[in-house]
Amino acid sequence: MRTKKCFAALAALLASTTLCLSSCTDNGSKITFKNYWSNAEAGTVKPINETCEYEVSFDDYDSSFINYELNYTGTYKTTLVSSREGDSFIYTFSTELALTTTFTVDEDTETFKDYMISSVKFYAPGGEDNLRPISSSKEIYSHSPRITNEASEAKDCYTFYHYRFTNDYSDGGTCIKERIFHGINEETGEEITSTAEETFTFSTSSKHNVLDNEQFPVAFRAMPTGTDNTVRMFNPYIEGTQDYDVSLSDDAEDHSVKFQLNGETAESKKYYEASIVLSSNASGQPQTAWIAEEDAFNRIMLYYKAPLANSIGAIEYKLKSVVKI
Repeated sequence: MRTKKCFAALAALLASTTLCLSSCTDNGSKITFKNYWSNAEAGTVKPINETCEYEVSFDDYDSSFINYELNYTGTYKTTLVSSREGDSFIYTFSTELALTTTFTVDEDTETFKDYMISSVKFYAPGGEDNLRPISSSKEIYSHSPRITNEASEAKDCYTFYHYRFTNDYSDGGTCIKERIFHGINEETGEEITSTAEETFTFSTSSKHNVLDNEQFPVAFRAMPTGTDNTVRMFNPYIEGTQDYDVSLSDDAEDHSVKFQLNGETAESKKYYEASIVLSSNASGQPQTAWIAEEDAFNRIMLYYKAPLANSIGAIEYKLKSVVKI
């Protein structure tokens, strides 16, 4: 197995990525998102408390860009909860990604426990607010692979990062970015940490829907079929916003996916394919997801695939269980 990955591409959430291109028609219109996950009547919102768990694995493309082996295994957990604040229906979408990351050069192997934790709060689909983000937070603890063909031992294969981001979308956008540094006290041998913090602002004005980067698994579920449009999302890594092309197929594909629903075996037999890709002039592959077609499953995300930079592999998320309260 020979590959490399940029941790930001995981998220991802599933998150900020170095993926690029593919273009769709930019007509300047906004998507009218809908509450497909609740089977609610138009103009209404049903309470939801839903937890999904996914198995995470690595699809190795046998890349020539690096001379070491890389592997990931882990779990991805999402929670979607509704609440009411005054006259507004609010959703909170939280995620926990836990990874075992392994680097191997010849007989030398190092293994780490990496993670990403995020939470985003946003308004209900439809209406004037239409999935508009309110606030979000994310923490990333990552041993991120280096692109190198000169690694002679495992420690040459990665760079360690630990970040926390807190975003506020009121009165424009504000982000607090913290980088946490880890070290060892030479006298006591104990671990010590220090933090560098900076605050910056960003614009939330756009002719397109403005979303937080952590929202797109929810946005996939809320898009009408046949969607082919552009959204703008804040990316804390570049300290600004970027446009992404998003789509959801018109027709459902036949494919069986089995999972546990409240402890019972369930089977989805059709899915819509969703995709998201950075709107730019560089080449790259979109991130894709399978969204259950059946009303009984409320447009649950069955599968998600995030190709990594330089076509060196992909992170795959496969639904294992859903619990609805």
